[in-house]
Amino acid sequence: MSDLIKQTLNKTLEFARENNFRGCLVLSGSQAWCQQSALDCLALHAPSANTQQAICWVGSSAPNSSMIRVIPPHAAQQLLGSDTDYLVIDAWSGLSPDMLGMTSGTLRGGALLLLLTPPFEQWSDYDDPDYLRYKALRPTAYSMHGNFLRRTIKLVKQAAVDDDSAWLKVISEHDCEKSIDLTCSINTCGSQVQLTKKFIASSEQQLVIQAVDDLSRQPEGIILLNADRGRGKSVALGLAVKALLKRDNYRISVVAPLRSQVDNLFSAIGDLSGHKNIGFVAVDQLIANAEALKTMHDSDRASRDDNAICDLLIVDEAAAIPLPVLYQLVDAAPRLVFSSTLHGYEGSGRGFTLRFKDFLLARDQSLQTLTLRQPMRWANGDPLESFFNRWLLLDTENNTVGSNEKPSARINVRRVDSQVLLVNEILLRAVFELLVEAHYQTRPADLRQLLDVPYLHLWIAEESNSGQVVGVLLAFEEGGFVKEAGFVEDNDLLSGIVSGQRRPQGNLLSQSLANQSADANWCRVKSLRVTRIAVAQAYRRQGIASRLIESLEKFALTEGCDYWGSSFGFDSSLLAFWKSHKAFAVYLGLHRDKASGMRNMMVVKPLSKVLEQMSGSLHNYFINDLPYWADRYLPEISSDLITIQSNEKNKRIVDGQNGIYDLYSYDSLRIQRFINAELTYEKIYPSLCRFFAHHPTADYAVTQASLTLAPNWTLLANRFQLKGRRDVIASIKTELIQLTMD
Repeated sequence: MSDLIKQTLNKTLEFARENNFRGCLVLSGSQAWCQQSALDCLALHAPSANTQQAICWVGSSAPNSSMIRVIPPHAAQQLLGSDTDYLVIDAWSGLSPDMLGMTSGTLRGGALLLLLTPPFEQWSDYDDPDYLRYKALRPTAYSMHGNFLRRTIKLVKQAAVDDDSAWLKVISEHDCEKSIDLTCSINTCGSQVQLTKKFIASSEQQLVIQAVDDLSRQPEGIILLNADRGRGKSVALGLAVKALLKRDNYRISVVAPLRSQVDNLFSAIGDLSGHKNIGFVAVDQLIANAEALKTMHDSDRASRDDNAICDLLIVDEAAAIPLPVLYQLVDAAPRLVFSSTLHGYEGSGRGFTLRFKDFLLARDQSLQTLTLRQPMRWANGDPLESFFNRWLLLDTENNTVGSNEKPSARINVRRVDSQVLLVNEILLRAVFELLVEAHYQTRPADLRQLLDVPYLHLWIAEESNSGQVVGVLLAFEEGGFVKEAGFVEDNDLLSGIVSGQRRPQGNLLSQSLANQSADANWCRVKSLRVTRIAVAQAYRRQGIASRLIESLEKFALTEGCDYWGSSFGFDSSLLAFWKSHKAFAVYLGLHRDKASGMRNMMVVKPLSKVLEQMSGSLHNYFINDLPYWADRYLPEISSDLITIQSNEKNKRIVDGQNGIYDLYSYDSLRIQRFINAELTYEKIYPSLCRFFAHHPTADYAVTQASLTLAPNWTLLANRFQLKGRRDVIASIKTELIQLTMD
């Protein structure tokens, strides 16, 4: 190890431990040099094997050592709820913004972050492995912009020189001595004095403990506990549980996406020997047990505690659990605590805050919201926390956009490229703040998408006088797989998309509609898919979103696009907005989205004659299918949905003398595609209903029974002595093959 690294490391750790802050050492150079230097740093200061301090290395490759816990970048979620004293982030393995947010929050006060990077002068051109999540199939080659890395380099350099920063230092391979001392093995290095873990509740944590105690004495109720990383949510809940365990026969269950995410909670409880009424339960197991509760009558409140799987259910890292699952957990116990962070990098993002809270407010139950603000893992004012908030734009909770009472009527709309965002930090922050406030799934990864993805287009609406951003629209380019400009059409690819065997990333709308319609032209033509529209609260209902759409449409026409469209969580008011722009509803998901808990709807606005016919046909088939889906697959959709979505002037399927047989070819094709495993049973259910309505004497028992019993596959399987859904589907296909042959 060079003297420069040794001296810098000692000073950084000394400052961190004196102030109970976190220190950061950035090692910039070749991957081999970075990894060896990091190992040397750990060998010099990290604890020996007989201590319990945590050393975590986030990267696709790491030194082989029993002392180091290695986490692949894509599995950073495993660290949620845990503590680390030494954290190595290998940027050579990919610099995921979500990973950075999750892992940095695990560092305790006095801990060290080692960030390993390529040389700064080369880093922005590095083909970051994290780009894979943003890669999309396009007819022509493209490369990512690298602006997220350019901004990262700028922020790191600023932090390293501001006020002669003692908490963050940058050391490059070029600056170090060429001769390197013999490195010591991390397994035999000298240890630091082990810090004893003490769980002494702060005043804020005492409020949580008291609230949980009060909840335990109520017949039922729910607590929502929110906080940033390091505020001691899990410890507070552990101390609350510890107090409740003094009671006899009070049953408590703890749920989290992973058992490791509640280690701190159970550590705070302490010795569990002799306590049989507390335990961790896997989410799927709890859901299975909760199914039994559905047979209870809502009015049977007196016996609910006796029938519930526990008296108190604690759900930690709740935002990492899909919203539909959270909705099910609400019925699993009479008293519940849902705990999560304020920022959305765990899974469903702000859906936990925005949509889940709305869901709970609609229930007839007591609801209390608590927020922890005082950091517990580190001292208040920790510079590393401020740096990460600035880097990942995590500090967007106090957005004041649109707070004025009389919004200006003079609004300008313009398209902005990523290079403008890179050089204008104020504009970047304003755009991202608006996205966070308005959309439930915005997360740090979207920041990199804004800065780096070349097929993403951004429009902003801003006040002409102040320049304040009051509206944002994001759209992706899609499709364009045609024989032009030297591009050779890949018929195997298009056939695979139509059959559902290929789902090219970054083409959500075009590939979905190609599969739905069996028409590859949806992928051949160019299009724009609107992914986000956000308007500040005080500026809504003033036509700003419409002006953003109008600007997008003008751009689409100049770019030779044949249509634009969107996929969104169904809401009748949102559909009305799209209809006002003459967009057709062409699809509604038969399963709820895991993150939003809503059903995805797709709309299309044709911009050419060819697409008018294609989208009109798809819309009409959708309208004809919808009544069949409504009762069995869309129980929560209101009865007026058909009226809301129908557009009679565009309806091309005309009821004639043989009415339903106008759909005969459509139904026959879809049934055949089901047999060929191109469409699911749920999607062709309306076609089966219409087909068998005209074959009433046909003796195809399993298929006919499915029309009244699906999607209860267990009941169907039991009736025909089959093993499960797979065997039932196979039997249905066998009958349909015979029917189509007759």
